[in-house]
Amino acid sequence: MKNFERQPTDLFTRVVAFSFLLGIGLSFKLWVSDRQFPLVPAHSIFLSVLQPIDGFLLIVLIGSLVALLFTKKQWIVALMLASLLLLVAEDQMRLQPWVYLYFLIFLPFAFPQQPGDATFVSRYLQWIFVACYFWSGLHKINPNFIDKTFQDVLRHLFSMSLPERYRIFGYVIPSVEIGIAFLLVFVKTRRAGVVVALGTHLFILWYLSPLGIDQNYVVYPWNVAMMAGVVLLFWRNEETLFAFPKGKVWRAFQLSSLVLLFVLPLLNLAGRWDHYLSFSLYAGKTHHLFIAIEETEAKKLNGRYDNYVVALPGVAGGRIIGADAWSMNELHVPVYPETRIFNSIARQFCRHEIPEGKMVFMECQLPLSQNALQTFGCDLIRHPNYTNP
Repeated sequence: MKNFERQPTDLFTRVVAFSFLLGIGLSFKLWVSDRQFPLVPAHSIFLSVLQPIDGFLLIVLIGSLVALLFTKKQWIVALMLASLLLLVAEDQMRLQPWVYLYFLIFLPFAFPQQPGDATFVSRYLQWIFVACYFWSGLHKINPNFIDKTFQDVLRHLFSMSLPERYRIFGYVIPSVEIGIAFLLVFVKTRRAGVVVALGTHLFILWYLSPLGIDQNYVVYPWNVAMMAGVVLLFWRNEETLFAFPKGKVWRAFQLSSLVLLFVLPLLNLAGRWDHYLSFSLYAGKTHHLFIAIEETEAKKLNGRYDNYVVALPGVAGGRIIGADAWSMNELHVPVYPETRIFNSIARQFCRHEIPEGKMVFMECQLPLSQNALQTFGCDLIRHPNYTNP
């Protein structure tokens, strides 16, 4: 078919296209190369090849998303995905969780559509939602979520904190998310899952609002798109998720997508697959990068990073620059939390020729723990295959 059928998936893709446009607008500096924060290419060759044309690629991406608001032609989807892939190859920072999810949502529409394929496409989109809720909940089952993220939620929203013996109640949050996934899988419990999912997203929007932490507004459109999607894809849909398409191409696509959604995220538990590609969201598991510079050397930077200076409990003396503070301030997104990205950011600071020993890079979890702290200098920027402990 040249155009997608008029159905819930059609309306959902329009919502996603609009949400993607809003996300790009809210994080515009992320999508251009004229900025202070370094580009982190998947390979150096992409930087030399793509940087001269990245402005054109961004125009193509935005133009194709605008077009998808009105017409759903296959070649437009393919053009959008191709431009997005090239922009991400130029800078891995652009592979934010919402960008990855939008890519997965649009992927099947880049293939030729037959009248009987609508049910399969709808089922594929439903599995994306199930995977997102399941893994998001599962990754939160860790002590750091309870000690850091859950306590932050209580402090910002309710001005309270729980004694340690009651912190186990923090596991209610991941249990709810995992429960949503299972409720959405089965037809008889699907509507209950939709209601709980809507409540969860409203809670997230509340937490990110000025009534909570008042930051990361770039994920507002994403959460609204998820709310629209869970209603459009599940509320009136009584088709089972446990069915296989007839065509060989779609069977191969379904198998590949299930591996991507449910098998590869397992590797994240062993540090072998990226957090954001595993739907590890607000789980407190990701690492952060800080740059500690002696005060005398920091003065030589002419205030270039003064807006990103942070206080790190347990670390005294000198000036501490937070990579996340820098990224959120300039790009309006958090740092893509992988060691290879941290290494690229570190190389940016090493160009300032600060004497060895006067600047230290720290990769750690928060709250700061000696068991999850790695320090290194410019003479020992780690190999890209290094994995976090």
